[in-house]
Amino acid sequence: MGLTTRLITEVGTRASLRVFNYSSEIVCPVSKDRGCEASVKLADSAVREDWEPCGQPEQYPDDRWPTACAACGRAFQPNAHRQVHKDRLYDSPSGKPEPGDMYWTDQEHWEQDVTGWFDKAKQERPCKPTRCLARWTNCDGRHLHVVLPDGHVWNASGRASNCGLEDDQEHRCWVLTGEPPKITASKSGRTCQAGAGSIASASGWHGFLVNGVLA
Repeated sequence: MGLTTRLITEVGTRASLRVFNYSSEIVCPVSKDRGCEASVKLADSAVREDWEPCGQPEQYPDDRWPTACAACGRAFQPNAHRQVHKDRLYDSPSGKPEPGDMYWTDQEHWEQDVTGWFDKAKQERPCKPTRCLARWTNCDGRHLHVVLPDGHVWNASGRASNCGLEDDQEHRCWVLTGEPPKITASKSGRTCQAGAGSIASASGWHGFLVNGVLA
């Protein structure tokens, strides 16, 4: 049985107290992400990109902050980072994207031009100026993100990690057809050889998106 997707919309801004401990030597055993993190809600604003309110970390006493990773329960060390975190608020039950949610975002599109990138050998390679982090010169500024069943976010409009046409700036690693949320990701169109249209997350989930169903 697959997971049916739904389209959610950004409706405001959420402020929270966030604790995180990122290190190349720390991997969360549950999320498989680098480091651990947790947050508690402070306040919601109906204004999109309302990044100013709720003050600074030092204004909040120790007992207001999370003490352990939300995913694995590992206790934070005393040197863990604290911040008053601002994030986009969505019209989902939790206010944030959940497994099966699909949403448009401009976070993959910068105002300044991106003129180079780093290959696997860490050598910078030139590319045509573009404002898209996937280096697409034909990007309209919006990327479709999908939350996979394991909670990882897949940039369906992005470039695959094993892209077979790394110097090409106009193809798509996943060709998207249909209207959200009934989207199909395939290799039918100008594309590369990566993945045969499948999706793979860092934690091991592997599947396809067909007519709005992740399976």
